[in-house]
Amino acid sequence: MKILITGISGLLGGDLWNVLSSSDFETFGLSRKKPVFLPDEKWLNCDITDFTETYQKVTKLNPDVVIHAAAASNVDE
Repeated sequence: MKILITGISGLLGGDLWNVLSSSDFETFGLSRKKPVFLPDEKWLNCDITDFTETYQKVTKLNPDVVIHAAAASNVDE
């Protein structure tokens, strides 16, 4: 099963990566900044506020499951 985690560079995304990448799932991460723990071949560089780019990258990967963990970290902004 192929899983895509958005917001992979955040706290929740990173924790999900730690759990799911150690299983039999083929796990990928999507974010604007690449976290140090994520291999290059498992990372999709993407800003989820750009609908067209997000749609193209997600449909190209064609995951079975998308876990949407991306969020605004500075809500006052």
